[in-house]
Amino acid sequence: LLEQEPFKLGITDHLMDVSQLFWFFNSKRGFIISKPQHDPNLGIAVVTKSLAAMRALAIQRGARFHVILHRRLKNPDPSAEPNWDEFINISGAIDITDRLKTSEDADPVGYDGLHWSAEGHRRVAAAIEEIVNSLGE
Repeated sequence: LLEQEPFKLGITDHLMDVSQLFWFFNSKRGFIISKPQHDPNLGIAVVTKSLAAMRALAIQRGARFHVILHRRLKNPDPSAEPNWDEFINISGAIDITDRLKTSEDADPVGYDGLHWSAEGHRRVAAAIEEIVNSLGE
């Protein structure tokens, strides 16, 4: 479709590209205008059903499917703990949090406190490789 017709951006798209303030308000306007009215526990059901569908598709196509996750390493949210344990039990996910907290010199979490540092990427890759190899075909 893009090859057949020139792609035209609207004014909102243009403003999102050139104005950080517009981008901020446009991306957060749902939270600014109204408070979300949802039950956070419903997220577990949605995600586990989505994972079950992905797992079924992978099995159907002869592929392996693994869910590997970790808890937040810095500033964890204690209120999320019951949901976390429930999610792991329901989804069959593999928690690699303890593997990431090894007492090496370098911090696995980057300077922003959210994303991986180079060391974090190495630890995650090593944990995933170990899990996938141990589970075999």
